[in-house]
Amino acid sequence: MKFERLYNSKFFIIVDFVYKLIILNLLLILTTVFGLVVFSLMPALIALIIILKSLRHDRTFPLVQTYFRVIRANYRKIIKLSLFYTLLGCVFVFNTLFFYLALQESQPIFYQLAFYGMIVVDVVFLLAAINSCFVFVYFPNLTNRKIIKYSFVLLTSIPLQSLVVVLLLLMSVGLLYVFPIILIFIWPSICVFLIHISIRNTYERFVTEGVKSIDALDYEFQSDFSQN
Repeated sequence: MKFERLYNSKFFIIVDFVYKLIILNLLLILTTVFGLVVFSLMPALIALIIILKSLRHDRTFPLVQTYFRVIRANYRKIIKLSLFYTLLGCVFVFNTLFFYLALQESQPIFYQLAFYGMIVVDVVFLLAAINSCFVFVYFPNLTNRKIIKYSFVLLTSIPLQSLVVVLLLLMSVGLLYVFPIILIFIWPSICVFLIHISIRNTYERFVTEGVKSIDALDYEFQSDFSQN
């Protein structure tokens, strides 16, 4: 039948995937805003990664319900990570601002080196904070302390992928000024999808034998089992 042929066509698959990206993007933004960013951004990102990771296997599951189930099941552990990166990030931003203001008042070589050095530290920290979400998903057996450790250590294993993240972040800043509606509509979920594609093979090789990365259907099973 024509409908079945259309349903199985590449065009329909692409349209369906874009539709899911839009829905996930809206969930990400709404969750982040209502959770005041600090209490919701990292849980929302991790839920998005888990669902995008599971979609590549052509599995069917309720998108919205699974998204919130993932957040609810992991929230207590994730919020500790979120608070750590938030506090440490505030310290780094304060130091960068301090050296920037000092550089405006005088131009000694020390302040110049300190300011540019803090820019590098800020970029590495931001990459590690984003990477921690992927470490959480692919290495669920790790404690929060080890997730923090490997979020920095594993950056040395994905230098090109880290460069991709930096480029995507720069593109995001540009889009925020030129096409802000795209940024709200679909761009964050596209960024996470592209980052995941670039690092998944590397992280899958690092997963210890006997350890399973987090999958969206894990929460479907738990939900069905609890209802029975």
